[in-house]
Amino acid sequence: MTLKVYGHRLSQPSRAIIIFCKVNGIDFEEVTIDFTTGKHRLPDFKEINPMAEVPAIVHGDLKLFESHAILCYLASAFPGVPDHCELLYQQCTGTCTQSSIKSTSSN
Repeated sequence: MTLKVYGHRLSQPSRAIIIFCKVNGIDFEEVTIDFTTGKHRLPDFKEINPMAEVPAIVHGDLKLFESHAILCYLASAFPGVPDHCELLYQQCTGTCTQSSIKSTSSN
């Protein structure tokens, strides 16, 4: 199942997703959505992100947008992502506790 990252390098949130994938060894296909020419408003892209903004991802049947949600998903969905990313996932999902912060910071 191929991870597709839809974004534009001029977009800081898009760059954050791309960098996260590269740093953590997550294989992905980068699909450039040129928002400077309005490609983010085309019907094909709005099927992926009805808000017509980058970044967005497609991973199998999952379509996800908003960079924080994407980072949380990537941190939990791919094996080998460092433990501090699990803490990010816990913070995003509201399952983070003081004990999980202490156990992660001591690694």
